Amino acid sequence: MKHAFLFTALAAMLAVLLAGCPGKDNNSAKGRTARAAAINALDKAGLDKAPTLGPVFKDFLLAIYDKNFNDAWSMLNKASQDKAVKELAAEINELSESIASLAAKASDTQIPAEQRDWYNTQAGIKRERMAELTPMSGNGRKYFSYLMANPDVIKSFQEIADGTLKIQITGETVNGDKGFISEKNEQDGREQKLCFVMEDGKWKFDFYNTSAPANVPAPTGTGNP
Repeated sequence: MKHAFLFTALAAMLAVLLAGCPGKDNNSAKGRTARAAAINALDKAGLDKAPTLGPVFKDFLLAIYDKNFNDAWSMLNKASQDKAVKELAAEINELSESIASLAAKASDTQIPAEQRDWYNTQAGIKRERMAELTPMSGNGRKYFSYLMANPDVIKSFQEIADGTLKIQITGETVNGDKGFISEKNEQDGREQKLCFVMEDGKWKFDFYNTSAPANVPAPTGTGNP
């Protein structure tokens, strides 16, 4: 996947959540147990240190865990929803250009046959993805759901969860209609931001943004400044 957000702070938190066995039937005893374990994992990650924004982010993560992608989509701010539409258009355009380039190389008789076969195979793979994405054109919600439901995405989160990556929420900062949760990778000390904005009286997750808003001061500890 080429989308950077899959390996940002969001990916790390989803890894914590999905370590509790994603995709289980929540109506079964095993599924309920797994979901409870997932919620416990989130709590241990320190979401209680973000009393205002933490519950919003937790609801978002649980919606992804439960595969309620429409609910998760409704928790995104408008800028993120608009960005999803642009990302979809950009990926379709990129695929179209790549397919044309690969097809041209696959038909170039001056290139060795074995290499042309490889180009042809790669073009076929990209055509398959193009066929999946084209019907979604202009529909950011479907694209977002497609990305979140993709087995490769889940696999990437699980691979992070299966390793030694440790993520902790260190606090939140809220200033007016903007705010962010600070998250720290305990392995390398690197911090990232999960940004939120208030829209229509509700906090919304700024999905594509992992840098603190310019007019919000750095966090000074847990809770609001």
